[in-house]
Formats: sequence, C-alpha cells, structure tokens
Amino acid sequence: MGERVNCPTCPARDVTPEHIQRCAYVETARAEAVALGTGYDVPQVTTADLWAHLGHVAAPPDATRIVRQVLDLGWRPVVGRDDSRLWHAPRASESERAS
Repeated sequence: MGERVNCPTCPARDVTPEHIQRCAYVETARAEAVALGTGYDVPQVTTADLWAHLGHVAAPPDATRIVRQVLDLGWRPVVGRDDSRLWHAPRASESERAS
C-alpha cells in the first residue's frame, strides 16, 4: 500500500493517492457545474445540490453535463413556496377520476 497523506481538496486525513485523485476529479466536475449555474444567476448552493442529486445516478462529468442541459433548457429554481412560480401537474377532473 502506498504512502498515506492528507487530501488537499477535502478535509480527509491519512488517505491514499487514489483518494486524492478521485476527490480532485469530483471537485472539478462540481465546480464546473456551479460555475455554469452562476452564469444563469442560480445560487451556488442550489446548483451544487442539483449536481449532487444527479451524482447518485451519473458519473461526476455526466452530472455536470446534465446540469448544463437543465440550465440551457430554462430551469430556474424556486426558493420557498411562491405558488405563482411553481409548476403543478394538471389534475384530473372529478369525472375523469371516477372512471
């Protein structure tokens, strides 16, 4: 096993060189996504949160590409509960639900 050092990217201590490489890879992709969001006036924490959620189903660079697509398609986050800015799925009428 190789020499263990502290990670310069995250607060992890006594890590392997593989951890350092993986951590830098992930942080680079996240930072790129946050920068994209900043260009659309999306708060950094909101873009980072979207990226993190996408990271559960996509590799870091893929999550960044998806964030780019979402932003390019016009997604704008809504903070709070301003009903005029939220999208609501159409509701079935009473007669449609009874069928």
